[in-house]
Amino acid sequence: MAVRLLVDECSEAKLLVQKLRDAQHDVLTVSEANLRNVRDADVFAAAIDDNRILLTHNPADFVELHEIRMAQNLTHPGLFLVHRKNKPGDITYDQIVTAIANLEATGLTLANSYHSLVSYNY
Repeated sequence: MAVRLLVDECSEAKLLVQKLRDAQHDVLTVSEANLRNVRDADVFAAAIDDNRILLTHNPADFVELHEIRMAQNLTHPGLFLVHRKNKPGDITYDQIVTAIANLEATGLTLANSYHSLVSYNY
């Protein structure tokens, strides 16, 4: 199964984007959407408007935006979070693709939620 993704500026490495596309995901990057150097709230709004799950390496800011939307009873397509510590053992691009497939296989609802992809890297 494929998901519609908006890949955040901090996550739009060409190799990752290509691997996501090779896995048949519908991928739009913030660069392709002319959203570089805009506020996180605007990037999140664009993902919502285009019904895309936002993939980001900037989890804290987007979790906060998620919480604000939930407090206002507003919806969103979902968030995929990559927590990077710049240490050996960080999740690789291949593992991100695998984690998304594993997450999809769980049948969990993706909308109105956020998921740390490292939790689905198995």
